[in-house]
Amino acid sequence: MTYLIVMMMTFPSSLALILKSNAPLNVSTISDIGELFIDFSIEDFNKKLMNTFFSYKDVVFGNSLGLVSPVFRHCQENSVGSGCIDIEEILAEKVTLKIKNIEKYEIHEDFKLLKCQLDKLTRKRITLNVYYTPASSFGFPKHIDNHHVLIFQLHGKKIWITSHGAYISSKNKKLFIPRGIAHQTRSSGDSLHLTVGLYDD
Repeated sequence: MTYLIVMMMTFPSSLALILKSNAPLNVSTISDIGELFIDFSIEDFNKKLMNTFFSYKDVVFGNSLGLVSPVFRHCQENSVGSGCIDIEEILAEKVTLKIKNIEKYEIHEDFKLLKCQLDKLTRKRITLNVYYTPASSFGFPKHIDNHHVLIFQLHGKKIWITSHGAYISSKNKKLFIPRGIAHQTRSSGDSLHLTVGLYDD
């Protein structure tokens, strides 16, 4: 069963309500901090990838089997820069690219701003990760997170296959998945999304 909630309260109250859920929620709007909107296109992302150096610890490549293509293995052994992450190779290999702690890098000022706002409002440990998945590709293997996840779809659409059914996230929509819910993703077209990890520790 899919749940649709239109939030009309302030963000702290809305978040408190969301965190009580034990099933995924399709969240259409959340007020208080600019409706948590991030305007970041796939074109912007591609350009930034070609000109940004990342710590190898923050870059992960994988597929539905949890395997990393040999094309990208060297990227996880060294500092990662413009010569390592190539969108064309990602498309060809049909792997998902994950960049952890995205707010640390000069990718988009809204990522850092969002984290600062959420830090103040939630008083929880917050992580921000970006995922890029090519068309007709799976994300990482089915798994369970030990933290809550708030998803912002930045480009394209993604199908979230959970133990509670399938959900579709589309641009400017938000999906909440509580900790302990098994999930896996598949993209019908190129997909770019941001996940906000909400930790209780």
